[in-house]
Amino acid sequence: MRDRYEGQAFFEKTMKNIGGLMSLQKHLNLELIDLDKVNLGDFQPYIKLDGKKVNINVFDFGNLPLIKTKDIKNPVFFIIQKDSLTFLLCGLATKDVIKNNLIDTSVVQSSTDEYMDFVGFKFLEKIK
Repeated sequence: MRDRYEGQAFFEKTMKNIGGLMSLQKHLNLELIDLDKVNLGDFQPYIKLDGKKVNINVFDFGNLPLIKTKDIKNPVFFIIQKDSLTFLLCGLATKDVIKNNLIDTSVVQSSTDEYMDFVGFKFLEKIK
């Protein structure tokens, strides 16, 4: 039973990340990701804009996006997944905006991982 649950959770997380990436690529008129060439084992969505890496954080509607504090190295596009087929593009946050708009989560985390919720939506830049 555990393998089935973990497999379903992996599938849902991967589809959320791929769906968010593809919705942003379509909005920006970029070439869509080739799913045959993607390593799904550790898929982390990002795009390159003007030669710079921009991470993508896809989170569930009704929740705040969770940020791993030690991984704040690039700007981030925030995208809400409303349902399995609906993605809402929120905007782009710089590293400074992210760092200055984090709060502690109520989720219990292990001592090796530090996550915080992002709350700075009013500071996001519009996606052009």
